[in-house]
Amino acid sequence: MTGARTKLADQGMELNVPEKRDGPTASLVADQNLLDYPKMSTPSSSILASTVDKTSEGGKFGPSCFTPSWLQLFNTPKWFLFFLCLFVMCQSMTVSGMNGVVIPTVEKRYQLSSERSGFITSAYEIGVALFILPVSYFGERAHKPRWLGIGCLLQGIGAMMFALPQFIGGKYVADHVQDMESCAAGVNHSLYASECSTGVPAAYTLLVLGQCLIGVGVLPLYTVGITFLDEIAGPDTVHYFIGIFYTFAAIGPAIGYLLGSVFLSQYVDLSVTDHPDPDDPNFVGRWWAGYVLAWIALTVLSLPLLMYPQQLPNTAWIMEEKRKTQLGTGKSSGSGHPEFGRTRANDTKETGFVAQVNYLIGEMWVMLKAITALVLSPVLLTNTLGDSTESFAVSGIIPFITKYFTSQFGVTASTASALTGAASVVGAAGGILFSSWLMKYRKVTGPRLAKYTAGIALVAVFFVPAFLVRCDSVPIVGVTRPYPGNSVSGANRCNLNYTHSCVSSCGCVSERYDPVCGNDGFTYPTPCLAGCQAFRNATSGKTSERTYVNCSCIALNLDSSTGGGGGYSAVNGTASLGTCKISCSRLPLFVVLLSGLMFFTFMNNVPSIEVMLQCVPADRRTLATGVQWLIIRIIGNVPGPVFYGYLLDKGCRLWHLNCCTEGNCWEYDNVHMSNSMFAASMGCKVLSFGAFFLSWRLFVRDKNWLGHAKNQKSTFGSTSD
Repeated sequence: MTGARTKLADQGMELNVPEKRDGPTASLVADQNLLDYPKMSTPSSSILASTVDKTSEGGKFGPSCFTPSWLQLFNTPKWFLFFLCLFVMCQSMTVSGMNGVVIPTVEKRYQLSSERSGFITSAYEIGVALFILPVSYFGERAHKPRWLGIGCLLQGIGAMMFALPQFIGGKYVADHVQDMESCAAGVNHSLYASECSTGVPAAYTLLVLGQCLIGVGVLPLYTVGITFLDEIAGPDTVHYFIGIFYTFAAIGPAIGYLLGSVFLSQYVDLSVTDHPDPDDPNFVGRWWAGYVLAWIALTVLSLPLLMYPQQLPNTAWIMEEKRKTQLGTGKSSGSGHPEFGRTRANDTKETGFVAQVNYLIGEMWVMLKAITALVLSPVLLTNTLGDSTESFAVSGIIPFITKYFTSQFGVTASTASALTGAASVVGAAGGILFSSWLMKYRKVTGPRLAKYTAGIALVAVFFVPAFLVRCDSVPIVGVTRPYPGNSVSGANRCNLNYTHSCVSSCGCVSERYDPVCGNDGFTYPTPCLAGCQAFRNATSGKTSERTYVNCSCIALNLDSSTGGGGGYSAVNGTASLGTCKISCSRLPLFVVLLSGLMFFTFMNNVPSIEVMLQCVPADRRTLATGVQWLIIRIIGNVPGPVFYGYLLDKGCRLWHLNCCTEGNCWEYDNVHMSNSMFAASMGCKVLSFGAFFLSWRLFVRDKNWLGHAKNQKSTFGSTSD
């Protein structure tokens, strides 16, 4: 019956013979209680098979009133892919790249905890979640290139809003002081106490709103953008189109990390020349510069996207060819149907406010029924849950990966950005390109795609121990290492009383953090708390080469370690600016394992998207993409950064204090940071493997898909599992 029905449909006839459907897709194509559309008064859409010409023309490229022939050079799928790839590269450069680089610097600049800064990253996902369903539903019938151009423009405005606090808040005043804060007699230490800072007015609000607007602008990119690529690319090239798209999405973060490496090595304010050096903990880099560049690039890029027509040449023929082999195309009942979303208001001649309200209510009701049908698909649901747990880990790791580099291995923020960028190029981009080639070479489709996602997720589990590669924490005297005899008292750092003779007469300010490394191998929070009496500068005059001398507490430690019996001389103690460096050669191993983790994590992008596109009817791909994105954001991307930030805050050893109120974290417990990142990431990877494995087994049981594939000549290759 199925074969006869297909044969008649290919000849331009539609035979409405009821048939029993099984498996996960049954709820998508056969549940007439959920999707009850009026019968068509026009011939079936399958009749187009004999009437659509391969050389059918679409619209013209250019502004509505200016479409000369020489501009039609750009009116091709390859040129559209080029501009869309630039868009996704700028988007991922901004969101996945620069966000991960600048968040630790933004924490320091505006004195934020990791949990609060994690919410800034989550604000992007909230902006996506708020509007994704309307965009996905109405985007199926919308002018897709125009929506993409508007989204590109909105993202640029959001990037500029994110950078705005830098231009309205005045210059940054670092804790670091250029003159001497020592234990010398006559020094007024109250001058160096941390002043109560009210911060930049509305800075946090602007940062959050900027990320929200960026999220709204990105909405069309991964919904209507993906489906439009599927419309303009032939069956044999769609794998490459989607693979190239996601490759540029993976290259973007690497560019963002590399730009961050350059900008974060420069001081935050352009006109300030007398500032701490980059290896000073009080140094703040130029975090805002990349967002200004993104604003300019996205604004310019929106222009060609706005000039594309609603349909490119040959699109109608390509879609008709795909319709023959697409899941659930025996009877069209979704958004591609000519009467999809038709309500009572559409059928009447009424106009006015009441009719428009009735129309809108009808549209929302139809959308709700369609969403319910999609969510009831077990294959789509389990595949989405696998993607959600993967996204939970990725969105939690990205904002704090540079912090992991700097804390564990003692590198600067700019060096950490460069290393993360290198790992992204090798890992993420390589994984997406390799999976695209593999899917095409092996002609993978249907259940085998789902099987590949489970296998790739399993391999990724073995690279999560990358986060167990760690170095020892820097010991800080008075914080993690006590003074001799535990000679420190007080309820908190705001009123600590140092009673040991080496520092008791100094009157040091305990809440400041301007670390020095003593020649005893220990770090002290300030030169004063090391008992240093004086300092001398190097001949070059650089502050970073300043040496503190006559440090009594350092000399005491040296005397104790050599068994001197307490007869120490302060002249033996010296210190240099900055924390002491821990000898640790594990950085290369961590970079290799991190690259492997990113490789197999991003290798799942293309097959996971293909599973989603093939387990739903062709006329509901955009809405299915939107539903999947919404679930991924609610379960994964929104809580991920906040949860990882909360875990890191629990391991903070030394907080920046603003009038005894905790701001950003200066120093972390490396063991706690390592164990937390490992446990959270391993849990996510195990859950994602379980979800992808279940998705594969459910797809194998989908007899409707297997029967459909056996009775039609598929252009996608083998359908075995």
